[in-house]
Amino acid sequence: MIHSLVNTNRQNNLYYGHTSLCPLCHEVEETPTYVFTCTNPHAVYNRMPCFEELMTALQLKPLHL
Repeated sequence: MIHSLVNTNRQNNLYYGHTSLCPLCHEVEETPTYVFTCTNPHAVYNRMPCFEELMTALQLKPLHL
């Protein structure tokens, strides 16, 4: 996701002519950044456990610079 290697509706619009709007809110163009910020309740509900899991994983792993 952070490298924009995820298929979004913005890409679908560019390559296939599909709508570029977010499939949940239908209000804003779905971009890789928007995937992390959509305020639709379903998006928030599904995103929060993933965010919590990421935060836990980052705390468990030592940071190697």
